[in-house]
Amino acid sequence: MMFESCDNYEKALREEQRRIRWLQIFTDNVCRSLLQKTMNEPEALEYLSRVKTLILEKFPEKEEQYRMIYERRFKRILLRKGIALSLY
Repeated sequence: MMFESCDNYEKALREEQRRIRWLQIFTDNVCRSLLQKTMNEPEALEYLSRVKTLILEKFPEKEEQYRMIYERRFKRILLRKGIALSLY
């Protein structure tokens, strides 16, 4: 029984690591895309809305962390390009 519990723990840990790795790669790609693409404010808002939806589908309990970390990161990139979006 202890081995079964250990196996379940290891599977859950691998799944969480996979999800976190996906998030790292995805957000790096979003940042790269924001830096490279030419977009206006409405396009940027729509893009970030789709990004937020995708991230929160995988991490539904982490909206506040998304807003504190990734949303601010994305909006800082846009601000450097002259697109000022409100933080919330």
